Amino acid sequence: MTGSPGGVDVLERSKSTTNGRPFPGVRTVAIVVAALGAEAGGTILSLFSESEVEAIVREVKDMPSVPAAEVHKVISRLRDEAVAQSYAVAGGLDKARQLLRRSHGADADAILDQILAATAALPFEFLRGRPPEQIVNFLTSEHPQVIALVVAHLPTSTAAKVIEGLPADLRALVAARYANLEAIDNEVLAEIERSMLKRVGARTLKAEAAHGGVKPLAQLLNNVNSDTEKAVLGDLERIEPALALAVRDLMFVFEDIIHIDDRGLQEVLRAADARTIAVALRDAAAPLRDKIERNLSQRAGEDVKESASSLGMVRRSDVAAAQRQIIEGARKLEEEGRIVLVRGGASGGDFV
Repeated sequence: MTGSPGGVDVLERSKSTTNGRPFPGVRTVAIVVAALGAEAGGTILSLFSESEVEAIVREVKDMPSVPAAEVHKVISRLRDEAVAQSYAVAGGLDKARQLLRRSHGADADAILDQILAATAALPFEFLRGRPPEQIVNFLTSEHPQVIALVVAHLPTSTAAKVIEGLPADLRALVAARYANLEAIDNEVLAEIERSMLKRVGARTLKAEAAHGGVKPLAQLLNNVNSDTEKAVLGDLERIEPALALAVRDLMFVFEDIIHIDDRGLQEVLRAADARTIAVALRDAAAPLRDKIERNLSQRAGEDVKESASSLGMVRRSDVAAAQRQIIEGARKLEEEGRIVLVRGGASGGDFV
């Protein structure tokens, strides 16, 4: 199991056994697996060992019908643990503790201690919770390979801001190395970390492998601002054209909305307010504008037109922000399995 933050680690804490008998956590996993159904439940089971799968499946088989209220309570608790873990990793301990106390009561502090014990093993953890501009100051003088290694160990939102803050001539160099990053020897990683710790002034931590690659780079660039995204991709096209193409194929940008089917696009538009849509359409190409307007309800279409007529002058940065908000809504719907996004202008013929 990975040591990175997220729901997988939350389920990890539900795996424990003692004297061959499952803790109540096995029932928790069984409820989740049963609630998610065969496909998603099977994905969860693949995270466990053979003996653990046997225990979970046996629990599912022997488990009586679980009331909907209990299912909701279990999933809510797991969600709160996952969110609290994200807060803890980013340095928001008070938020994490408050969230856990809401759903776990007296057990909250013990669970937070487990989360902190797990995150203490993360490389470059001493940078987490620091402002991105401060991290940029630490990294700017480093070799692009070292910067890529550090960025690969930061939460995506922080890593994106660090990429944005780097000097323009460094961004593409770091991006290229990030995409080609492979697992690094623990001793080498620990030495790099110790060297940085001397300058930053923080405690030594254990090392583990980095997780770079083309797909993580695409995810990273999906989280930076539009200007940085375009600049990095433009520079990559100049220095590594094949890599730039591979990254573009994995990214989802505002122009790719035109490839979403009508039903999916209607879901995306329902999640956005009229003013955001109006601003986002300000410099949209005619075919994309037509498709979006065609998929608005009559009421929403009228609201968008009314908002557009009252906008006046709009800054390019505001247009980019509105487009990014719609993109983020589309990605969230994709994560929930409600729509399919086609990236890089692909035809979509492989989807059914």
